[in-house]
Amino acid sequence: MLVFIASTAPWVKFLLSHVYTSITAAIDNNTSHLARTNTQFRTILKEACDTTVSTRVSTFVQSNTAITVHSSPHKHWINKTLHDELHILLTALESPHLSVHTPIEHLVHRDPSAITWSNSCLYAAGGFSTAITFCWYIE
Repeated sequence: MLVFIASTAPWVKFLLSHVYTSITAAIDNNTSHLARTNTQFRTILKEACDTTVSTRVSTFVQSNTAITVHSSPHKHWINKTLHDELHILLTALESPHLSVHTPIEHLVHRDPSAITWSNSCLYAAGGFSTAITFCWYIE
């Protein structure tokens, strides 16, 4: 969800790297907690590190490891830096002075299909493109 917010507010993407660092610390905490307390998880970790198994089995085991880590019910304290970062985000999003709207052309990446040249004056306008063999003229 934060990535979508960052696409509408460019300043957010600079703050997100710090938020992601704090979230990574919590995920590392999940991993170490599960490795200490869950024998099935320790077995899955060993299988994930085993280089003798096929790629398909290895991918499946890595997927199960990630699912287990990310869905762990283990609770975490929000550290001070994450608290401050979330406070900045909430304050900014609640501010009436900050626009939360953006034109759609800023959200949709488009590759031009051709390059055109044009010119105009007070009584006429025209243009052409050699890439799509097209020209236009309006009086």
